[in-house]
Amino acid sequence: MALSLSDDESGPRLNRRPRPTDTSLFSSELPSFDTNIRSNDSYANARGAVGETSFRSEANNFVDPEDEELYGEGEETKVRELMRRWMDERLSPDLLTWQGELVSEILERLQSQNEIATQLQGNATTTEEEHFAVMLVQTEVERIKFVLRSYLRCRLQKIEKFTPFILATPEVQRNLSELEQNYVQRFGDLLGRHFMQSTLSNLPAHMHSLADENPNMPSMITEPTKSMAVFFRVREDDCPPLVLPDGKRIDLPKGSIHLAQYQYLETLLRREMVELV
Repeated sequence: MALSLSDDESGPRLNRRPRPTDTSLFSSELPSFDTNIRSNDSYANARGAVGETSFRSEANNFVDPEDEELYGEGEETKVRELMRRWMDERLSPDLLTWQGELVSEILERLQSQNEIATQLQGNATTTEEEHFAVMLVQTEVERIKFVLRSYLRCRLQKIEKFTPFILATPEVQRNLSELEQNYVQRFGDLLGRHFMQSTLSNLPAHMHSLADENPNMPSMITEPTKSMAVFFRVREDDCPPLVLPDGKRIDLPKGSIHLAQYQYLETLLRREMVELV
């Protein structure tokens, strides 16, 4: 069902999608995907050759709590994009695409700000105004670090919760970073061995797979609950209307907030035309 702030009608529920039936649940190999994560080696080498004069010049650009690229007004900045991705990941029942390029860029900027702040704090010529600016920047750095850690913890929690489902669904595996792919494979192997040693070894061989379907029993594979209702805000002027199963169309003007089942707006979320709130 879907609900906007000015509409109280609802549509019929959709039938559930068939569950995966992969019988080699804990032995499948994950493909290798490009995570687009950039290396920091060249940056670190360049920083090692910077002197005090050029360092202070960089400080004027980086040690600034009003950095336009990170915190400025108007167009979405990197920090605001990170906040949006974090909220989407926390509020979405599904595992969204890994934002490797954004995370890498944020980490590079945090590293540079930490280096400059350390140098300024240990310099006897640093003014009182610069010390105050450093304090503000360090506070902001810690805030961004908290968001990054929470983003990673949220993804890790979903990976552990949906491990069998992820291993049996190649399209979901493409949403993981290379490290997450390795982690879910190892976690799945450990989980499979634990089930085998604790229970499955005492059962007949045909009962060893968690993917077996029984119409009278719930599935043993936990899947994301895409029928869950979520609030979302429209980000774009040209966002297409939300189409419900009964054919009803809900207009989505920019800035409006609506309530709908996640499965109806999943495509809009992945196209970044809406954000979860």
